[in-house]
Amino acid sequence: MALRSASFSRAVRSVQHLPLAYEQLLAQVPQLHTAPGQPGSSGRHDSSHDTLYPTHVPLNPLQKGAVAVFSALGALSNPARADLVAAVGETFGNAAIRNMAARMQASPTGRQILAERPRITDAAVAHCWDLPPTTFGGAYAQFMGVRGFKADDRPAVR
Repeated sequence: MALRSASFSRAVRSVQHLPLAYEQLLAQVPQLHTAPGQPGSSGRHDSSHDTLYPTHVPLNPLQKGAVAVFSALGALSNPARADLVAAVGETFGNAAIRNMAARMQASPTGRQILAERPRITDAAVAHCWDLPPTTFGGAYAQFMGVRGFKADDRPAVR
């Protein structure tokens, strides 16, 4: 049992370094995707990796895989790292996001949300504390409260 515990401790220590490796990987990404004519550009352009929004950094499949693996391992070692959890969703969840977007486009309320793009803030969800725990809003408030999370603490989506 002691050998198994020591191996587990070594594995946990090595995983704790993954967020740093992830940060170093992300620091390299802008250098890999400069526009043609900009310093550091190879002059090549792959239209399959066009940007989706102003702050989007397009990645090739190998880079997406690396971000997904490092993010997943980092998020498992530190679930409070919302950026790592979000990166896992963004790299693994492409089909789910497209399905959700299609379903939202099919609904008047969904189209309104997509058009307005509201930001979830503490003020916007304050009423959720008054909802029954069996509702989505009540469950959200309970989830956030138990973990000490605040909607305003989440950084803007990049």
